[in-house]
Amino acid sequence: MGVGVSVQPPFSFGEQRAKYATLPFVEKPDKIVLSKEELVHLQQKLQMMSVTGLSDFYRAAYHRCRREGYSVPPARALLELIPAWKAKRKS
Repeated sequence: MGVGVSVQPPFSFGEQRAKYATLPFVEKPDKIVLSKEELVHLQQKLQMMSVTGLSDFYRAAYHRCRREGYSVPPARALLELIPAWKAKRKS
């Protein structure tokens, strides 16, 4: 090596830190989802509900799916919202 020549590592310390950085303020999505049997049961239950009950269920599911800051809506809430929306659309 010559005088005044510096050897750079293949990546800088800042790149390494950014690559492995985590965001502690972001909530991790839950792993609880509806099984196919539970989803079929939910669809049947929604079909038997009154218009008022269906609207209340839809509003509650929609409320659980809203985004607050950087949080991700839970998968179960989304799986409840979609059949409720379809049933509400049909009624």
